[in-house]
Amino acid sequence: MNSKLASDALFALHAKGFETANGFCARFCRQICECSYGDARWNAQWRPDATPTAKEAALAFAKSGYHVVGTPQIGDVLFKTVGSGGAGHVGILTALGVAENSSFHWNRTGHKDARGLRSLAEFGAYQVIIRLPIWQPVRLEQIAVAHAKGKGMI
Repeated sequence: MNSKLASDALFALHAKGFETANGFCARFCRQICECSYGDARWNAQWRPDATPTAKEAALAFAKSGYHVVGTPQIGDVLFKTVGSGGAGHVGILTALGVAENSSFHWNRTGHKDARGLRSLAEFGAYQVIIRLPIWQPVRLEQIAVAHAKGKGMI
């Protein structure tokens, strides 16, 4: 269970700096990953420079070995590779539901914000479950040992 990613997804639902415009679910989830991990380590899969669809990101993550089969856990990234005009959809499973950026939420609260939560049943069928490793800070001692051995960590 990746409770940090799930917690950061809940935070992103109301925090400034996260995508609010409808139609940018992959960007919203990428921003959560960057916030959670403190860097852009997943950009090879999210490809922010190319604005990939959720479907493209799902396939890239699956090829990278993060695809799992079975019941999703809190903190898993759930991808739909069908629907949404062929672009797919993505959200992050939390203890309260699936955090997402979706037209479902657009203007429901009287303002233009596509961020929101849906239950897993409301989110609907997903085809790809991505389980990212749990974030662990690198200790200064680990960096020092790696440099002493000639193996930089950065």
